[in-house]
Amino acid sequence: MLYLLSSLVISLSCLFGLFRHMNRLIEHSQIDGTSRPTPMTTLILGLMLFATSAPKALTILSDKAMNLDARYGRLSVELLAMGGAAAAGWAVWKLYFAFKFQNAGFWNARHIILLISAGGICMMSAVEHISFYRSSSDGWANLELIKDDFSDFRHDKL
Repeated sequence: MLYLLSSLVISLSCLFGLFRHMNRLIEHSQIDGTSRPTPMTTLILGLMLFATSAPKALTILSDKAMNLDARYGRLSVELLAMGGAAAAGWAVWKLYFAFKFQNAGFWNARHIILLISAGGICMMSAVEHISFYRSSSDGWANLELIKDDFSDFRHDKL
């Protein structure tokens, strides 16, 4: 549950950051005096949003029509770890600029603290998941076998 909340915090932070960045791009195109924002911000925030939402997207998209292998689940958890590390790194970058320009106000400081803790929680969650499922065949249940055993059990009782 804490992982989902942390992932939501990172996703909302990325979305607000992307909207703020796009507004700065629009202002730059309308007013010549403003500085042009770097396109790397859009790329970093977009990749961070994609990486932290990969496990949830895989869960939503996987159904009976998709036959998923164990490596896709492992890849989504590895993407989660990278997204958490990117979120913590982004927060440290924002902290550096807050100290450099002395603009660490209440909301900016709270945002930095939330991003660092959410990134840390996502990284810890991914590391614990990967350490628990060490090989590619661990943790996958044969649902057809369980369904067959359960149906045999029900028919024996009737």
